[in-house]
Amino acid sequence: MADKSSKYTLTAISVKNAKAGRHSDNSNGLYLQVKATGAKSWLFRFQLLGKRKEMGLGGITSLSLGGARIQAAELNNKVKNDPSYNPIMERKKEVERLKLEAIQENITFEWCATQYIEANKASWTNPKHVQQWTNTLTTYVYPIIGNMNIKDIELDDMLAVLNPIWYEKTETATRIRGRIAYSHPS
Repeated sequence: MADKSSKYTLTAISVKNAKAGRHSDNSNGLYLQVKATGAKSWLFRFQLLGKRKEMGLGGITSLSLGGARIQAAELNNKVKNDPSYNPIMERKKEVERLKLEAIQENITFEWCATQYIEANKASWTNPKHVQQWTNTLTTYVYPIIGNMNIKDIELDDMLAVLNPIWYEKTETATRIRGRIAYSHPS
């Protein structure tokens, strides 16, 4: 329990020891979500046109309590100042903007994949996802198409990545295929 003089409910110790469920910080719509598995992440809850919405801010390993409070405060101010402001849609627009920028620029697949990971890692509840994405792309994809211009990648290039591992590492190949699709801006 936080100090009575503080307006916040959560402390570093209470976050560390939190049990499964949602725990309010009593400020700006910030919640700590703890899953039954023990995975902990930050949520921002807000009202949009009379309906309650939730937006993931990231896991506790990638975003500190202080950082989560700052993000929640910024988002809360935007929502209060503009009742039609939807931070979830704004994040999606930013990802789409980066994708469009990638298509228009002369950039590589590796750059696009890195931008995608950065733009989405805050919403991934398991911190291992960032490591898994980075490792599989670095090991299997970047050596073949990492330095290619994103506009020049074709089916044959995709097959050059997937064919060598498809039968021996089917699960990995399936995940890589999806990661390539998400990372590619088209």
